Amino acid sequence: MVEATVPLGTESNPAVDILVMFSKSSDPKVRSSVAKNPNTPSQALALLALDSEAEVRISVASNPSAPFEILLALSKDKDDYVRCSVARNPSVPTEISEVLSKDDNWEVRMSVASNPATQDEILERLVDDEDNAVSLAASHNMNATRHLLRQ
Repeated sequence: MVEATVPLGTESNPAVDILVMFSKSSDPKVRSSVAKNPNTPSQALALLALDSEAEVRISVASNPSAPFEILLALSKDKDDYVRCSVARNPSVPTEISEVLSKDDNWEVRMSVASNPATQDEILERLVDDEDNAVSLAASHNMNATRHLLRQ
């Protein structure tokens, strides 16, 4: 009996291969779907983060598996909705939330304020935001401590 062996580390994952293939689709809706998938490899997400279609970049920004470097790049995107998606990402690092909490766009700040992963120190500042919607979102954040809400 002859057995075929594959050297360690060279196994191919057909599902991942399909995601990579579809990440190059001409249809932005297909690319957007791939960008949302938490199993999409980082290399494909990096390319999709540079997509000309905001819809695709928004999907990358909302992917909880997107690496730090990609979220950092997208936190500086010219499109407000891309930055909002980064701010709402449940896996967004505190350093990025901190920067986005000072964004000129109130919707981006509100997205930070409403993210349950946002740290108390950031929420404390956003409770006093000049925009009432941001302030309200921070005070309604489930992560906000009682101490913060009593202020």
